Amino acid sequence: MRGRVACRVLSPLCRLGPALLSVFLAACIDYGVSPEPEPVAPPDASVVPEAVELDGVCVSAERTLALQNRGGEPLTLSAVQLEGDGWSARHPSLPAVIGPGAVLEVVLTGSAGKATLTLRTDDPDQPELVVPLSSNADIPPTVIITAPYEDEVIDPTLPFVLKAVVADIETPVGELVGEWRSNRVGLLASATVDDGGRVVTEWPADTRWPGPHVFELVLADACGNTGENSIYACQDGAWAVESLVADVWRVEGEASVDQAAGTASLGPDVGAAFDAYLVFDSDVFDATFTVAGAGAGFTLTLLDSTRATAWLGGGGCGLGLGPEICTGTGLPGWSIVVDTLAGDGNDCAPPPSVALVADGELGAPSACVALADFDAGTHAFEVHAADGAVVVLVDGAVVLEAPAPVGAFGAYAGFTGVGDWQFGELWLTDSRCQ
Repeated sequence: MRGRVACRVLSPLCRLGPALLSVFLAACIDYGVSPEPEPVAPPDASVVPEAVELDGVCVSAERTLALQNRGGEPLTLSAVQLEGDGWSARHPSLPAVIGPGAVLEVVLTGSAGKATLTLRTDDPDQPELVVPLSSNADIPPTVIITAPYEDEVIDPTLPFVLKAVVADIETPVGELVGEWRSNRVGLLASATVDDGGRVVTEWPADTRWPGPHVFELVLADACGNTGENSIYACQDGAWAVESLVADVWRVEGEASVDQAAGTASLGPDVGAAFDAYLVFDSDVFDATFTVAGAGAGFTLTLLDSTRATAWLGGGGCGLGLGPEICTGTGLPGWSIVVDTLAGDGNDCAPPPSVALVADGELGAPSACVALADFDAGTHAFEVHAADGAVVVLVDGAVVLEAPAPVGAFGAYAGFTGVGDWQFGELWLTDSRCQ
């Protein structure tokens, strides 16, 4: 049946007979009756990765972008465009031809910022590939000091452990390195962080200086970025401070402090300069300094921090300590007064003289003596308060010794005066943390 149907379709070819027909059909297959070949696929661009995000970048970091041609015809990259901040790109010169199945690399460098990378090709379906880029800089460690606590008074007879808790997003906390520091001592000890982010460091005995400290913990991560924290505390015991260099000073009137040189200047009109950083104990106190100059006179004053309402008294015979007329109440506390001008209304002895004065009462000193051989040159002063007495030495010799005129109080130490006076090498010693 099939043969009959086929012969009807082929019509006269069937009369050729089976043998000749098979030869004819084979010839037809050989010469054009076979299926047509598949068409070649056009260029097809793809990019890997489709977005780039960098975290914890120290300075900069690189990532490689792969532009692949998945088509059957060559792909042409005609443009590479960056818009935004913190990124740059390196690539072959353009236009660049990418063969079928081949890859072209674009090297991206990110520091900190966001940008958009656009690749333009002759892909007929997707001529632009857009790649978002973001880069975040490394975040320094977070540091919290837990010991000492703010304003803690530390017992010098007991061991003391410095403590902190720290964290870091990018660097494992156990890899953080750092050190404890003090504004007075410098390096205290190296700091080691355990895997839980705890820092426990014994305060070494050889750096346990008495007195106030600003403790600081500084930690560095794998990028070298540092995180830090600081706290104020004080260890009991007598301590001496080169005050004009180390402390914070308040000046009033004609006065100035040069901390780089470690000097203070008053005058020629009335002026005052006080150490406003520390509160000293008036009953246990030592001061040494040098002074040079001339004028009406100057004072070393312990200003009562609880009663004071001003930092500067009157000029003229007041010497920046008392009222203008030299009688009545002046700055509260007690002062060592050096008077070098005769006839100014406050001569308790033939000038030059040194006096111990309470509450700026220049007209009623607690003690007063004349000074021999006191000229305009440089002189070394020592003032010592202890056991209820005040002792004054000038150029190594005791010139005044008298009972303290008022009871113990917390005091700001400083100078007042009228004339051209220059102070230096000031060391102030206290014995108790406030």
